[in-house]
Amino acid sequence: MDNENEPASKIETPVDPEFARAAPRSTNPADRTHTVSNSYIRKSEKPHQKPARREPLPFFKWALIGVLYAIGFVVGTAALSYGYLVLQLPSAEELKARQFDFQTTSILDADGNTLWEISPPDFGERYYVPLDAISPMVISATIATEDRHFYQNIGVDPLGMLRAVYFNVTTGSIVAGGSTITQQLVRNVFFSPEERMAKSIRRKIKEAVLATETTRYYGKDDILEIYLNQIYYGNRAYGIEAASQVYFNKHAADLSLAEASLLVGLPQQPAFLDPFTRPDAVKERQNQVLRLMTEAGYISAEDAERVRQQPVLNKLQQQKMDLQAPHFVMFVREILENTFPDGDLFKRGLQVQTSLDPQIQSIAENALVAQLDVLSSKNISSGAVVVLDAHTGAILAMVGSPSFNDPDGGQINMAVWPRQPGSTFKPVVYLAAFQYGWTPETILRDERIVYSDGQGGDYIPTNADGKYLGEMTVRVALANSRNVPALKALEFVGIDRVKALAHKMGITSLTDENYGLSLALGSAEVSLLEMTGVYQVLANGGVKSRPYAIIRATDESGTIMLDNTVPQTETVAKPEQVYFLTDILSDNEARMLTMRRGNPLELPFPAAVKTGTTNEFRDAWTIGYTSDFVVGVWLGNSDATPMDNVSGLTGAAPVWHRIMVMLYETRPITQFERPDGKMDLTHQ
Repeated sequence: MDNENEPASKIETPVDPEFARAAPRSTNPADRTHTVSNSYIRKSEKPHQKPARREPLPFFKWALIGVLYAIGFVVGTAALSYGYLVLQLPSAEELKARQFDFQTTSILDADGNTLWEISPPDFGERYYVPLDAISPMVISATIATEDRHFYQNIGVDPLGMLRAVYFNVTTGSIVAGGSTITQQLVRNVFFSPEERMAKSIRRKIKEAVLATETTRYYGKDDILEIYLNQIYYGNRAYGIEAASQVYFNKHAADLSLAEASLLVGLPQQPAFLDPFTRPDAVKERQNQVLRLMTEAGYISAEDAERVRQQPVLNKLQQQKMDLQAPHFVMFVREILENTFPDGDLFKRGLQVQTSLDPQIQSIAENALVAQLDVLSSKNISSGAVVVLDAHTGAILAMVGSPSFNDPDGGQINMAVWPRQPGSTFKPVVYLAAFQYGWTPETILRDERIVYSDGQGGDYIPTNADGKYLGEMTVRVALANSRNVPALKALEFVGIDRVKALAHKMGITSLTDENYGLSLALGSAEVSLLEMTGVYQVLANGGVKSRPYAIIRATDESGTIMLDNTVPQTETVAKPEQVYFLTDILSDNEARMLTMRRGNPLELPFPAAVKTGTTNEFRDAWTIGYTSDFVVGVWLGNSDATPMDNVSGLTGAAPVWHRIMVMLYETRPITQFERPDGKMDLTHQ
């Protein structure tokens, strides 16, 4: 009798061989307990049948495997690199210790005498203060300007980088950088000067990794505190506490919104954004900071506008420096800071040999001060002098004001500050005309002429004496500085050609596209240094030698970092064309149409010279040269207020005359050389 409860696995059921081969495999788990004899299956296979071959993997499967291997390799390599960079992170204490690393930089004159030493503690101001001893206005302004999402990001901020690109493109200027506060900190603290200046992907990656790890290891407040105590604010002020004291003579905790927004804008370009020498640029930068603070929600638009109206620059504490040639030293410092950014200047131990001749510097300073004393009743407070080597372009003397410590604009270097050059620009116009066929004997008419001013009105040029003298040669017109002939010369050549020539001669500031004919009369602003450089081209027979202040700079190991021992020269005009100008400008007889004998342009040796005076006597110029020296003089007021009837001839020319005479007290007199004797235009 069959046992109905016996498990099915033990029931022996005959298997139909055909059914076993054809029937599909059961999906019932209970059915899978049935077994089929392996020996039977082997016997049923045909002897000649080959085993089934494995299909090869499709191409995309092999590609996927390759990609996975590559990803693994990249991830592994990145992990190892990341770990290596992480090992470079110091402790929090070391991070604070490494933020200051100074070595003395010495600035020397041409004789090797020390003009200035930049080293702590005598010249560098730095005081470490905790975050709670810093004005909240500084913190807010810094975050809004440098890293709006500082407290939210991981040390890098890709969106912030995109925003920076957008702001800089739409405003046409560098308003904000793409680096976070943390990135700036690790760059300044961890990187060598060479790495800091490198524009490589490797440096960017290293910077991002260190910034990320710094954020992971240190608190945000710690990072911000170190940053604010480390950043360079210009004028040898490191950290916000030092900047507060240097500029406003107060602690960082007491800074107002106006003061904080001004200081926070300085680290972007500390060499250029100097409140003492470029107040307009600093004010513009402060407005940018206020705008960013408004956009970030730290202040209202009303607060920003209120601060914009505050004369915060008037509250600056004037610097007092007892050193030789202070404006020249500051000029050299600016060159060095632009060459070695982020404070690297103070970490390399540089020995900087400059071109300054201490004797010539003293002559220039004394001549300027003496003339300003003579003109003390003429509402004039400032002046500047530049002396160049006629052949090399070396700056032998630079006086930016009569007194660097004068609180009334004494620290503004008027030798590099743009002003209208007046008639000292006319030789550029006539040189262009000589290049297009004119000669000193070309005939012009000094007459009343009417030009369109381009705005529906008339422009009727006049001469300084209010007269028109009729027909005259180019020689007489230029020697007597007649305005109408100069305008006709510019009209003949074309404004664009004159601008191009001026640029080749060293003038970089003629960037406006809408100059009119008044350009011939010196209506466009140019610095005294650039205009003196233009006359160096004339003194050197048409060869421009770029004016320079640094002969050579070496680091602590003796490696040459800057080298001007071989002057950079370029021929910009033919010698015979330049000689036309030299011959005219040194022709004392040709000037007698409007000047008397014994005027300050006459010297006891050959010298070419031109004066210039601007409207309302705001600027008085005299620039001239011998075959050895080029001397440029400017007199006026740093705030552009008019002087009391002081012209180039009566104000600046006596300074030029005195300097030239004293330069040749101990030097032999030299003559101008004519170009191969091809032209004999020498006057009697």
